[in-house]
Amino acid sequence: MQQVTHREVREMLASGAQIAETLPRHEYETTHITGAIHLPLHRVFKQAREFLAIDRPVIVYCRDAL
Repeated sequence: MQQVTHREVREMLASGAQIAETLPRHEYETTHITGAIHLPLHRVFKQAREFLAIDRPVIVYCRDAL
């Protein structure tokens, strides 16, 4: 896992990356990045394959990351 800049995130999304937000449900419902998949942190490693395509890069976002 690596940190990326805001510019890199935009470039990755433009190239087909997917974004998973680990925000608590109430925060995700009120303020999330358009197109983001809600995947709470405690579920990222357990359920990522159910929600994310394995052939595309994934950006994981938490409230302090961007």
